[in-house]
Amino acid sequence: MAVKAIFVGIDRYLDPAIPELSGARRDAMALWALFTDTIEGLAARRLVDEEATHSEVSDAILGTLEDAQADDVIVITFAGHGSPDGRLLFSDTDATDLPGTAMPMTALADAFKGTKARTVLCVLDCCFSGQAPARVFETEARPRNAFALDGIAGEGRILLAACATSESAWEQPGSGHGLLTHATIEALSNENGETVSFPEVAGEIMRLTRVEAERIGVTQTPVFLGSVQGGLVFPVLKRGDNFAAAFPAMSVQNLTGPFLELVEHGFPPEIVDQWTEVFADGLNPLQPEAVNEHRVLDGGSLLVVAPTSSGKTLIGELAAIQKVIAGKKAAPLEPYLALMNEKFEDFSQRFGAASLRVVRCNDDASDGVGPVLW
Repeated sequence: MAVKAIFVGIDRYLDPAIPELSGARRDAMALWALFTDTIEGLAARRLVDEEATHSEVSDAILGTLEDAQADDVIVITFAGHGSPDGRLLFSDTDATDLPGTAMPMTALADAFKGTKARTVLCVLDCCFSGQAPARVFETEARPRNAFALDGIAGEGRILLAACATSESAWEQPGSGHGLLTHATIEALSNENGETVSFPEVAGEIMRLTRVEAERIGVTQTPVFLGSVQGGLVFPVLKRGDNFAAAFPAMSVQNLTGPFLELVEHGFPPEIVDQWTEVFADGLNPLQPEAVNEHRVLDGGSLLVVAPTSSGKTLIGELAAIQKVIAGKKAAPLEPYLALMNEKFEDFSQRFGAASLRVVRCNDDASDGVGPVLW
């Protein structure tokens, strides 16, 4: 038996009409890392952001299903936008041409029915409800009968969808994951046993998703369809080398001065290089004090009152970048329009190298801030 897997996660889209997400890429990275750390010999493919084009994802998913052998187990996870007419959107999807640049669920259903694979598990952390803000791309036309989730499921075909077609799929504040993916990770990495089995574990995934949705004040009811004779059993997922590389420990409790120390804690090297170039002498005494004594990179809060040019902004940058790369957002507030424009230019140049998005929001400029805030 061969286990094959495709993990897709898309936060950013080339078409500016498609809103950005903040946790879909992390969803794919986390599931890829956990599965590859745990299942020896897993043939896995990970496609995130600009890698996840229409052609690449279609080839990966449909090609794997078409080429599968009778004893294969295939795992497919998708985190990103769905559309109200029942399509999965990719990084190069054209909002004006969804039929030609997005994958209809009917195509996925046909591939599921036609594959020789013994078992297929599909996890869709997206929604098709047409309700924003959520993991759905709003369109003017919303035909509800264009697809059916149950067309994908059947014997040996398991579908775990984030929500019903009338609901929205939400991202969890704090974890940087979609609610369904976070629940899936928690349930499949439960250390109470050595293995987890579908369909039994699906009940726990659905429960965890509903509980967390209620906690943040929304309604999200996952959908589980399909069956597997004898069950689908995986070892409990473990966090190993791949997970550690994808999600290095972000908490920083001690800095001595060199910026390079930050790379060990998951700060992007592109940004650390920028800081090293701009601040050739490294951190000044105020900045390590903020980290070491006041724990601004270890969950602490801090109000800094210091003279002009003493290094206050860099303290804010350190805290902001740590949150952004963890799937959250940061909102620097500036007192003057001119200062805001200056920082916008500085931050765009400094953080653009790591593909971080910087926008302005005031009476004169918005820079597409709406999708970023959502």
